[in-house]
Amino acid sequence: MKNIVQSSLLYTATKKAFEAERDEALAVMSIFLELPTGVAEHTNFVEEIKAQTKKVAEAEECLKVLEDNFNYLDRGGPIKPNGDYTWVRVKDDDE
Repeated sequence: MKNIVQSSLLYTATKKAFEAERDEALAVMSIFLELPTGVAEHTNFVEEIKAQTKKVAEAEECLKVLEDNFNYLDRGGPIKPNGDYTWVRVKDDDE
C-alpha cells in the first residue's frame, strides 16, 4: 500500500509541475499579446510568443502522456483517503 501512495504522490506532483509550466507560459503569452507595452526591452515579440507556445504544447503533451498511461495513480483512482491521513485501496468490481 505504501508504494501506491508514494506513486500517487509522485504522479500528482509531476502532473502539477507540468500544469505550472503550462500556466506560466500562458501567463507570459497573455502579457505579450494583451499588454505588450508592459514588456520592457523585448524587441522580438514573435520569437518570445513562439517559444512560450512551444512550452505550452510540450507541457500539455506531457500531461496527456501521464494521464493516458498512469491516470490510475490519480488520487481519484485506486486509492482514497481513509480519514486518518492514510490511504486505502478502492476495490474494483473485477477484484
